[in-house]
Amino acid sequence: MIKIGDQIRILLGGCLLFCVLSGCATVGRDPRAQAVFVRSDPPGALVTVDGRDVAETPAYVLVPRKKEPELTISLDGISRTVKVPTKYRWSGSFATNLWLYIAAPIGWGIDLLSGAAWNPEDPPVVNLRKPGDDTEYALPDPSRIAIEPPLANSQALSDTAGHLLEQTLKMQRPIQPNEYELLPFDQTLSQFISRGSDFDARGSYDNERNLFARLQPDAIWRSKLALTESGDYIINAELQDVRTKQILDTTSVPLDAGGGLARTWAWMYDLLNLPNTLTVSNVNQSMTLERANGLQPVELRRASSTSWVEQGLNYLSALSLTNIPTYRTGRPGRWQLTAYPLVLVSRKVLSAQGAPDLEGREFYRWWGSIGYGPELGYQVSRSYIYANFFVHGAWTEISWRERGEDFSITKTFVTTAFEVGYLYSLTDNWSVRGFVSSISENADAWKAALARSSNLVGGPNTFIGDTTNTTVGISFGYSFEPLITSAIKRIQQKDILIPDALRNLTQK
Repeated sequence: MIKIGDQIRILLGGCLLFCVLSGCATVGRDPRAQAVFVRSDPPGALVTVDGRDVAETPAYVLVPRKKEPELTISLDGISRTVKVPTKYRWSGSFATNLWLYIAAPIGWGIDLLSGAAWNPEDPPVVNLRKPGDDTEYALPDPSRIAIEPPLANSQALSDTAGHLLEQTLKMQRPIQPNEYELLPFDQTLSQFISRGSDFDARGSYDNERNLFARLQPDAIWRSKLALTESGDYIINAELQDVRTKQILDTTSVPLDAGGGLARTWAWMYDLLNLPNTLTVSNVNQSMTLERANGLQPVELRRASSTSWVEQGLNYLSALSLTNIPTYRTGRPGRWQLTAYPLVLVSRKVLSAQGAPDLEGREFYRWWGSIGYGPELGYQVSRSYIYANFFVHGAWTEISWRERGEDFSITKTFVTTAFEVGYLYSLTDNWSVRGFVSSISENADAWKAALARSSNLVGGPNTFIGDTTNTTVGISFGYSFEPLITSAIKRIQQKDILIPDALRNLTQK
């Protein structure tokens, strides 16, 4: 049997081995590529990376991390191969690998061999002019435009403002054929968030460049919400050319000129925090009941059933509808306090151990509850450490078979639960968490079931102490958009939140 201390050492050793084999610098964001700004004279040249046409100059382009990455830039029959300058990543490779101590040289070597040790930099302007050509060329107007999440007091207000700004721009500036493309706010939102731009922050310099390289916009609508003297929200937006950083246009849109409806929706979002994730858990439950009169305590543990179906149900025995925060890749760590509802359904087969009169007896426990409570968490990128406390309205049924007869006890009650855990967002939708939780089961139900099954004199009064159920487990979750949230967004995108001025504009 492997002891707990050995398990911890094995885990730490595995983490160390992973870092050594992968190279610590290669585990970060965009580990194999970095965005550089490519310019040519004249502009409009085609940029090719590793045989793929990726953009037209001037543009941000992702190039592979290696000692001497190359680009090919072509225009009107003239082609140039450009070597991208690089610098050694002293902080990203050398310093990061130092924590490996004696294994640090291995990490440095892997980073050098894989290219992760090098940071590409912007190449100089590439001259593609033909001899004698001294024409002054101007940049073409932006043809691909994205909307950055508006800065606001809450995520709900920012989302509302982003959708309304998109709708307003389409109405105020109708898109003509072959003129420009306004990227849908819903489709680009996750990419902005993953690069550090959200309702309360803007992405770092490197994250922003990588985002531009992936979305390939020519300009970005950047905005923030402000309060007018009358107490209404207004969206102040600027169109910034990402190639020159110049401000090309401005606009202001009343968020809600009709009486505070947008703020009502935002308040509902923040208060309810509707369940957005379905999880399935593998938990190891244990519960001990002390007994009076010198009798041995009863310990309830997960039963080992001979049926593979029962074993599967017993290991994946808890389903829940819960709320998890959207991960913020690239964001500095932050504390957050939320409150949300939780729906839990659980089925366990528990075996009584320790007491001769109950040894080997199996109890089938069904559990269903709806809870609500606060959660305090600390989030760094995709990682989230949390602690929560819930008050549940619960129903439970305990059943067992004895001497050919089926017995059951059913109770409804109010209980509490406490949980601490670590969650990691694998993708936008999938997450995994490890947790330890403590939930108070119905003492009367368990005492009555155990007393009746043991046939002891004294009945339930034989048992003393509580019935707190301690569980250690791991769960996998799939996140979705709640139906109510989808309905509210559809309402927001129609004319309920369109100000009168905008209605008049559309009628013209």
